[in-house]
Amino acid sequence: YNYTGPFTIGNNTFSKEPLAIVTREDEPEWSDFVNYVLQALFVAERENITQNTAYLFGNTTLFANPNFGAMFQNAIRAVGSYAELFDRHFPNHLGSRYGLNLLYNPAVNDDNDSSNTIAINENSNKDASFSSHHSQRGSGLIYVLPFGNIAKNGTNPIPADGTLQTILNRGKLICGVQPDSKGFAELDDKAQQWTGIDVDYCYALSASIFGLPTYTNTMTASNNSSFFVKFVKLPYYTDNYTEFEALANRTIDVLAGGKLTPLSDVLIPQVGEGFSFSQPYFYENVSDKAGKKGVIERTALATRQDDPHWSKFVFWIVASTFYAQEKRITKERYMDMPIVNILGRPEFQTMFQNAIQAIGNHNEIYTRNSFDLKKFYSREQQQLNKLNEVPHGAQHFAPDLSSFTTLGGTS
Repeated sequence: YNYTGPFTIGNNTFSKEPLAIVTREDEPEWSDFVNYVLQALFVAERENITQNTAYLFGNTTLFANPNFGAMFQNAIRAVGSYAELFDRHFPNHLGSRYGLNLLYNPAVNDDNDSSNTIAINENSNKDASFSSHHSQRGSGLIYVLPFGNIAKNGTNPIPADGTLQTILNRGKLICGVQPDSKGFAELDDKAQQWTGIDVDYCYALSASIFGLPTYTNTMTASNNSSFFVKFVKLPYYTDNYTEFEALANRTIDVLAGGKLTPLSDVLIPQVGEGFSFSQPYFYENVSDKAGKKGVIERTALATRQDDPHWSKFVFWIVASTFYAQEKRITKERYMDMPIVNILGRPEFQTMFQNAIQAIGNHNEIYTRNSFDLKKFYSREQQQLNKLNEVPHGAQHFAPDLSSFTTLGGTS
């Protein structure tokens, strides 16, 4: 790789597989630890904290062990922020940082401008090594992951005592929702009909497991046994995370509308465990505990961490709705979705087809429920929930660690 001659950077994307650190699925605590070390590098970039000013990151209480209080600070001291790491290994002669590898920074908010605007947080600590070209906002954050060779025949990996087999034996999916949430989960008492984005993803899961032999265009609470799904009303999202208790005690199989935060991911003290999440299907730009804008709240399907097989099943059903949108596969064209053989059981070959036939692709889901969403969300907020398509915009973003880490700490 010591070539120093002329070269040209092309405009066509031939592959977009994301690169990541891989851990074993049977150690969720270690997986969380590794994930948030990486996330801290993104936070450092957003806050303009560098290798030379790593002490400004302060200590963290995200992981209960006090020996890990300086874990993020130590990681930044070792390699710097993500911007520094990227520049060190991909110098300018290989081309500037652009597209998917940019950091999404919604700190500068202008509801009248949904373009790809370069911006940095003016209230952050400045350092000469930080470059504003590393930050971008305005693109969608829904990213389509490649499926790989899912047509390859696999063995039967479904655990006999796992959640998926339990659902099959029971004959219906039990899905927790937070009612009276406009656009997400609403029950019309008169019509006894559930609607909303969260509800649609429950139906997609049910269809992927049981198929659609009795589905109609009218999905009602009174006859939802026909749809092989039972809805359980849960408390609306609070700082106490009480909506996750039903998931922890196995009252429900999946929580729709779960808020993906560092706390819900790693360990909720009131519940005693952390949880697994699908790809987020809704993003919202909110303020952190200190009132600073630029924090992105993520909504996803949540599952228990003790059943990675079920968690992955849920993950890819959500991902299939993004894939369908990118490939322009609508509810009417559901047969264009790929066949799945890697689960090794014929009843799951059409799991993606069944999910799309039930609810359509992500854009159809969003459009169907956008009447309420448009009342409450700005144009920029809606932009967040579009696909990140060619030309790709920023995909990386920094989570809110302000509740567990004192940014601007002392050395």
